[in-house]
Amino acid sequence: MNLIELFNKLPSDVSWKIISSDSFMVKYEITINTISKPIIYILKFDEYRTKSNVWKIIFFIKNPEQPPEDIFGLSNTGSATKIFSAVADCMIDFLSKNKAKGFTFSASEPSRKKLYNVFAKKIANFLGWKVIEDQGQTTSYFIVDPSYKNSELFEGRWEEYDFMNGGCYVLALWLYRKTKLPIYGVYDNSDFIHHAFVYDENTNAAYDARGSTTLEKMQDYYNQESNRKLIIKPATKEDVRLHVELAIEAQQQRMFPRRIPSSETSKAVERYVSRIPSLKRLVWNT
Repeated sequence: MNLIELFNKLPSDVSWKIISSDSFMVKYEITINTISKPIIYILKFDEYRTKSNVWKIIFFIKNPEQPPEDIFGLSNTGSATKIFSAVADCMIDFLSKNKAKGFTFSASEPSRKKLYNVFAKKIANFLGWKVIEDQGQTTSYFIVDPSYKNSELFEGRWEEYDFMNGGCYVLALWLYRKTKLPIYGVYDNSDFIHHAFVYDENTNAAYDARGSTTLEKMQDYYNQESNRKLIIKPATKEDVRLHVELAIEAQQQRMFPRRIPSSETSKAVERYVSRIPSLKRLVWNT
């Protein structure tokens, strides 16, 4: 595929490479050479929902001391044109190696909305796909195969994203009440919790919105995602309760692509769990 039709040809001072790849996430490193020193960025394609073949794009400057935001941000990143050219190149490479029916990203700067619109439309036109916008606290763009219906993006099919981004605490608390399995958290060195799940010590099975995995794989996933070593340990009641309140409030303020009304939270969790085989077995066989 020739990217000259999409953007300008990839500049000679820009290069990229794949630095990690598994079934849930593919990570690229993009380097832009400047007169003073190279600037290095990380571009991630993170599975948006299991088996959906839609991938979330996350982009940020590489800085191990600062955790990345879950956004596609261009602030203080230099040349937007070079960055978009490199990202487009990586997207085409990703498509050549992975089954994908769509991409999504959340724009961080309202002032650059026109630029994001152009990027999304050019990618969609090049692939023969369509663009759908979801207006919230941040604007989310979906670049998807024409076979996707708009309703599929915002009704039910997309609950995993909610329960992996803020809503993980709601799901963990619900699972704890049903199974009495202890809630564990993924913490950083400052003792801030980033993710919650329930854990069965007898079977070494950790359960979150994606289903079940081992504690070791959970640890490896979050270490890789954050570019630093995180700590998994039993979560405190205070941490979980605080984040449950924040998650419900955030849903009401349209921070997530799909909102779950607070009055329907428990029903929404139950509907979601009933569709995930490992979670369904855990709850109704306990």
